[in-house]
Amino acid sequence: IPLALLSHLEKLAPILILATVFCGMAWVGILIQLLVKLAEDGVDPSCVGFNPHSYTLVVGASVFSYEGSAALALPVHKAARIDLQTRAPALYVGTVAVIVVLYTAFAGAGYFVYGEHVPVIIIQALPSGWFAVTARLLYTFMVYFTFPFQLFPASTILMARFMRDQQTAKVMVMRGLLVILLGAAAIVLAGALDHLTALIGSILGIPLCFVFPALIHMNLMPQTLLTLVRNGFLIVMGVITMIFTTVVTIRTWGQSQS
Repeated sequence: IPLALLSHLEKLAPILILATVFCGMAWVGILIQLLVKLAEDGVDPSCVGFNPHSYTLVVGASVFSYEGSAALALPVHKAARIDLQTRAPALYVGTVAVIVVLYTAFAGAGYFVYGEHVPVIIIQALPSGWFAVTARLLYTFMVYFTFPFQLFPASTILMARFMRDQQTAKVMVMRGLLVILLGAAAIVLAGALDHLTALIGSILGIPLCFVFPALIHMNLMPQTLLTLVRNGFLIVMGVITMIFTTVVTIRTWGQSQS
């Protein structure tokens, strides 16, 4: 809660850089361990090219990763110094590219090594020892000190919507309540992290990724036949995908491996 009350995120910049370095060290170490184990033991025999029962979780989780970065783009751009805002597009594209590479590498290596028994949080699969403990500590450090940045978009939107005067005391109370609410949700849903991520990605991420950009483009820009067809396709595909993945995710709830 104390970190979530900070209104000037630049004060956390040194700690954020340190947390990112620590997390990067843990990521590299975990990936090396997975690759070494893969080289020694080979691909787990339970691996399959396509899982028809839970592939929708991948769709929801993949879009969720985009939703997380997209929600941060505009608030962080607005909060940055004016002289740095011109670098935002290149920084955003580079960040998303790195995220895609990391997600692909970790997902592939973890699945090839552990197969259908791979845990949702890969750190849980590490063998007991000093490295596992260190990786968990570094990851916890990163999550704790980057949480204010994760909370920033939601708190900014809520303040603009419900707090016109935005008095300091009211803002702190609202942010504190958000932290408590998220903590309670994390405790209750700790055993269904994969389905929770997929559900959020399906309900919120898919419209943000496909439907809303097409609708905004149709309302703000002159439309040709090609753009109308393209935007219409994105809207229809987004709605159908959202409904389908949401239904399957809810139906398979309770089959989590986390």
